[in-house]
Amino acid sequence: MATIIKGRRLAQLLQQESVRRSDQVMSARSMQAYLRYRLVIVEGEIRQIVRQLGKASATQPDALNGWSGAQPGAALAKSWTSLNYLLNARDSLRMTIEKYDLS
Repeated sequence: MATIIKGRRLAQLLQQESVRRSDQVMSARSMQAYLRYRLVIVEGEIRQIVRQLGKASATQPDALNGWSGAQPGAALAKSWTSLNYLLNARDSLRMTIEKYDLS
């Protein structure tokens, strides 16, 4: 299994390519490191939204499920939209990481 490149090494890989300012000229190794970094960030945001939705379901279970004609608030609807976007972004990142897999 591939390891995640952390800290200073990640910064070095990304800095090497930042001069060119284009993802089209990044090496496969730099691209993979960048994508893995973005994946960690996206997964953290997903966990945060899931926690928020868990709290909302504890206080408004009917609104969350659409029962009893209750309508979810704008913030709750925005959380679901953001979660859907982040899940799609995570899937895209994973597919792209597989494309650049150097193992």
